[in-house]
Amino acid sequence: MEDLQLKQTIHDYVDRADEQLLKLIHAMLKEYERNGELIGVDPLKGILKKEDLIERAIASNLAISEGRIKSVKQVREEFKNRK
Repeated sequence: MEDLQLKQTIHDYVDRADEQLLKLIHAMLKEYERNGELIGVDPLKGILKKEDLIERAIASNLAISEGRIKSVKQVREEFKNRK
């Protein structure tokens, strides 16, 4: 996709965005402008940086080594019960 086409597509998304999406885009752009370390966005926690992902990986590895894991079946049941 060419730059001009990409910019137009993004403008179209922004024009149709609700308040939640606009806040998310704004936070993402502010963080990127501030230090360029934006890795991604977590819908519940906001901006993700490299340090956040490393912290998550360490916590996940610790949980696995301690046996705090769930089977796919358990996760599916929990998800089904949420609805």
